[in-house]
Amino acid sequence: MTDAGANVDVTLKVDVATWFADGNGGLVDPATAGKGGQNENLVRDNIQNSFDAFQDEDHDGHDDGGATTDPA
Repeated sequence: MTDAGANVDVTLKVDVATWFADGNGGLVDPATAGKGGQNENLVRDNIQNSFDAFQDEDHDGHDDGGATTDPA
């Protein structure tokens, strides 16, 4: 555990390739992903699930702390 105010290096990975994935190997039309669109919830959930943040003190792109941060 780190002290309050201590500096911690983190890496944030975002997999943007999944944002418009339909879960079946295809893509959804971005025009259907807007507010009220048939794929609004799917794309919103894909975007939220695409973020991964973790402690990375050695800057190698791999988790140093063993736990990921849930942005939700």
